[in-house]
Amino acid sequence: MTEVKNCDNCIFQSGRPEFDLKRCKRCSRTEKALFEPIPTAADLMESFMMKGTYPTLKLYEKHLKQVKDTLKSKLLSSEERRHEFNEVNLVAKFVPKKISDIDYVGLNTYLEDLGLLAHILEIDHKRVKKEPMILEQLKAYQLEPTHYVKPSFNKLGKNLNQVPELKNEGWSVEELAFTCRTMDAKYSSYKMQYETLKEEMIKCEKLKTDKKLAYKYGSVSLVNNAPLYDIASIYNEMGSDLLIEYGKPNHEQLQYFMTRGMLTKNDIEQFKTVKDIALEFVVMDLDSERRIIEAFQRRQMQAAQNRLRA
Repeated sequence: MTEVKNCDNCIFQSGRPEFDLKRCKRCSRTEKALFEPIPTAADLMESFMMKGTYPTLKLYEKHLKQVKDTLKSKLLSSEERRHEFNEVNLVAKFVPKKISDIDYVGLNTYLEDLGLLAHILEIDHKRVKKEPMILEQLKAYQLEPTHYVKPSFNKLGKNLNQVPELKNEGWSVEELAFTCRTMDAKYSSYKMQYETLKEEMIKCEKLKTDKKLAYKYGSVSLVNNAPLYDIASIYNEMGSDLLIEYGKPNHEQLQYFMTRGMLTKNDIEQFKTVKDIALEFVVMDLDSERRIIEAFQRRQMQAAQNRLRA
């Protein structure tokens, strides 16, 4: 490895945050010394559009939905609720899904009686923001805000993102399954690229300052997520009444305490009133389904073992 020479007086050394600087020839392994502006979130999104990556993502997103919808319509009349396509490692199935009203006040009171309320609850901000006095009370307990990046598109951008309809009505079930499998892999790849892009865009200092940046195909905005609250402090300083009234259990935390054997599914179900049962159409590869089932079985076994130890 070539030793990097020291160059304390390098004219290219600078503390300017808007530039990513390479050192001069004397102290660099490269032969060039260039000022290279760090691309803004707008620059990154514009490049993503110009390369066709985002339009291709939207194409696969729309066409994949069309293929799944057509596959669903063709399988709906079948008496079977599960269809395996082993040649493409795919399963398409209709899964009953309960649509329920939940008595959150009753559930929250139950969790408080168990001593779990402050460990499981989140503030339901949709409800709180309709109550100005409650919102004002809770402002002091808001955690550091988090954000997400949202692109918007002007006429030029919308034209670039236009997706033609996919004519697939005459396709066989096997053709739809094969297309679904191959298209899903491509869609996942483009979606991963987009998620990586958003991670880069949210680091943009200019976007953090200006909140919105325009570019050739529209704009990129920094949008606040719904605020999160310091539940422990609210509980310790204000008691449980407000939390019981305006809180919702966090699903992951419920699962955690169920796995620990401190809650059961029946404990939660008693506060639900089933309104309807819908058939949800699910398409996934067989390997993913197997992993989900195995993970569920492990959680069930662990919960049972923890209840025995209690």
